[in-house]
Amino acid sequence: MLADALLKMKEKYIVEGKMDGIESGRREEKLKIAKSLKLMGLKVEDIVRATGLSKNEIEKL
Repeated sequence: MLADALLKMKEKYIVEGKMDGIESGRREEKLKIAKSLKLMGLKVEDIVRATGLSKNEIEKL
């Protein structure tokens, strides 16, 4: 019983870790795209709409 519970906990943490990694990768990609769009001269408001990032995040790039 304890071994089963520990195995389930381990699987849960592995899945959560993978999901966190995927989300982190998506965020990094959005930041990369936003930086490129900013360098191309697009308005911050347009980049916000395109990426879903906040105005503050984009202005920091």
